Amino acid sequence: MNSSIKGHFLSVKDNTRFALFVCSAFLLLGLGMVNKSKSFPFLLDDKSKLLESPASQKQAMQISESNKA
Repeated sequence: MNSSIKGHFLSVKDNTRFALFVCSAFLLLGLGMVNKSKSFPFLLDDKSKLLESPASQKQAMQISESNKA
């Protein structure tokens, strides 16, 4: 083989690193797809969870009544 063709191919060590990178990328993508339905309250502002407590429901009703008047 010519030296230019031989130099084009990656070494076994580089091929292993690339395969590990691709496998870890697919693993992270798969985990992200599985956890897509879960919401993290510290990352997202989930207002439906805020309205679950009775005190916040009472405040929300008072605000809506005051807006109607």
